Amino acid sequence: SQTATSSTDYLAYGDLFLLGDDWEAGFLSGLSYSNGWRNTDLELSGFSDPLELQGRQQKSTYSVNIVANLNTEVRWRDDHQVEANYFFIRNTDDEATMLDQFSSNRPFTSGLADRLYTVRFEEREMETLQFSGSHSFGVDSQDLIGLDWGWAEEFAVDWYYSDSNARTSIPNATTWSASSEFTPGTFDLVGQRINASVQAADHRFTDLDDHVLSYGWQATLPLYFDFWDIRFTGGYDHVTKDRTYNQLQLGLGTTALAASALLNGPLEDVFSDASIANPVNGFIINVSGSNAESYIAASKLDAVFGKFDLHLGEHWRIAAGVRAETYAQVGLSWDPLAYRGSQISTDPAVLQNSVFTDDSLYPSLALTYMLTDFWAQDFQLRAGYGETTVRPDLREITPSSYIDPVTDVVVFGNASLVPSKIKNYDIRAEWFFSTGDNFTLSLFEKSIADPIEIFEFSENEARPSTRLINAESANIRGVEIEGLHGLGNYADFLDAFFVSGNLTMLDNEIVVGARAPTATSATRPLAGASDYVINLQLGFDSFDGYHSAAIAFNQFGERLTFAGRNGAPDAFEQPFSSLDLLYSFYPSDSLTLKLKLQNLLDEQVEIERGGAIVSSQEVGVNASLGVQWRF
Repeated sequence: SQTATSSTDYLAYGDLFLLGDDWEAGFLSGLSYSNGWRNTDLELSGFSDPLELQGRQQKSTYSVNIVANLNTEVRWRDDHQVEANYFFIRNTDDEATMLDQFSSNRPFTSGLADRLYTVRFEEREMETLQFSGSHSFGVDSQDLIGLDWGWAEEFAVDWYYSDSNARTSIPNATTWSASSEFTPGTFDLVGQRINASVQAADHRFTDLDDHVLSYGWQATLPLYFDFWDIRFTGGYDHVTKDRTYNQLQLGLGTTALAASALLNGPLEDVFSDASIANPVNGFIINVSGSNAESYIAASKLDAVFGKFDLHLGEHWRIAAGVRAETYAQVGLSWDPLAYRGSQISTDPAVLQNSVFTDDSLYPSLALTYMLTDFWAQDFQLRAGYGETTVRPDLREITPSSYIDPVTDVVVFGNASLVPSKIKNYDIRAEWFFSTGDNFTLSLFEKSIADPIEIFEFSENEARPSTRLINAESANIRGVEIEGLHGLGNYADFLDAFFVSGNLTMLDNEIVVGARAPTATSATRPLAGASDYVINLQLGFDSFDGYHSAAIAFNQFGERLTFAGRNGAPDAFEQPFSSLDLLYSFYPSDSLTLKLKLQNLLDEQVEIERGGAIVSSQEVGVNASLGVQWRF
């Protein structure tokens, strides 16, 4: 189950200044503060014996979020505009978790289980400074510099510059391991004992620093002729990312016989300063594992692009372009405790495997046919082709691990990951009616080379870990139907109501290939891809502008969570339906009241594996009420 309470305060202020007849300047500032509790219960089961391999996780999280922004703009007539924006985001999570897990050695009917206590404090912070500009050379600008180029009146140049820094700090994440005893066949606790191990307490200290720099420009020149017109666009983009991730892991505990009675006590007594400092208890602190979680990584992208958009008469439009990209990435494991020798491997094979470079061209082409009075007032038929790529994140190209925020499964990166190359094909028919209704039908196909997929990495009864691996290929075919229809034609009192929605149906398959030789399924669906997704909405907008409301329904089909290995079955998230209610009241131009009710069907998120539900979590029904005042 899940329960949550939260509160949010938001303050914003802005103004516009007219500086003579030609200049104007303005700014908008904002500050938001929110905090709240979130409590979650998660039920776990092992697919091989779900009755005996049960588990239960209870988690409580207190979150604090601060967001600040300052946006400024200076404009000269309609030709030139320059913006400067600053964003600051800080959020913290203070989390406590208790996990009881039964295993084949300690089945549910034995009453004995492994217990893990975890406390974790994490703070995340991001600062972003952005500059951008838009410049056109219309009549006013040309008069200012003494030009009279009619063909250049709509020539425009846009540019941007962005510098972002992000930091994540986990000053201490501690997990204590114990053995718990329950009344057999129940979760009624009888007692517990801290494990006699030098790893009974696991302390992790983490610091992550991220820096992203991006800048670029784009120039556009439209040309007009008697029966056709064309728009040329070209530009340049640059993005560099670098990351330093430092994690230190220490173990603390004792195996001394003299401490045997102490281990039966509560955590605060077993690991008190007095108990640890007492030499009789024999506590030992040590470095855990190889500390291979730390890494440094970076990527660099330079791209130039050009395209044209050609209109031929009233019926035809052709758009085509190409983007040339030069890309490089590197991810290296780093041992901060290697005080002798190199902290980074000097093995040529390791270094070569840690670097990836790519120079590629990505073309695109779209052909559109437009017609009037073909069932609707306006109709257009579009066929398109394009190539693109999906590149791994910096944390995904090192052996380091992270926890998936949705499934709580540990995900390991992979230094051998390469970007996925995608070819897109689509045909789209659109009808736009004079009443404001619209209807769209789309057919699409995607062909993916080297798709990045999640595979099982370790077969742990309590909770398996996963790893990212490039599969061989994948293909996705589908159809999408979407539309909006007003209900006023059926009755006058329905004039303010409308229905809208979309339905997507997919047929997808992935070929695993040689890079995941232990995978159970040689072919299977892609991770996260459902056979169908449906969204429906019944909306209401009052004619007086005081009220708006919507009932929204969403459902997705079964989708793969991660792929099993060595004969273990794949894990699938089961279909989930949600029903939300949204209502807004606008009593004045300054005041807005908003009510939101989410997941009214109160369904559970379930993951099925081998015919057994291995994870079950109630999302819960959420309600929120917001008040906004503008002045």
